[in-house]
Amino acid sequence: FSVTLLRVMHRKSFALFWVGYEAFSDFRRTGYPRLVICSGTSNYHVLPTRFQYSTTVISANGANYQAAVTRMLSDYRMGDTMKTPLWWSLQATEIN
Repeated sequence: FSVTLLRVMHRKSFALFWVGYEAFSDFRRTGYPRLVICSGTSNYHVLPTRFQYSTTVISANGANYQAAVTRMLSDYRMGDTMKTPLWWSLQATEIN
């Protein structure tokens, strides 16, 4: 990234402070701003890579949810967790 683009991404993250999903998607897409995980976290100091399926999805579409979890387990050895990589991510291609 150029310095100008880095500045834009930092300012955009501040602007999206109250729009968590959008800010998270931008961070996941670009890796900016650089985030530091503090010691008080309960997620083993790992930034989430995805959102887990909601209870609504699980209860309304149980069969497809189970199929998706089975695929995640076979492809990434992780189920429906925040650390399971997205299929399109560099992290996913490194596992497979």
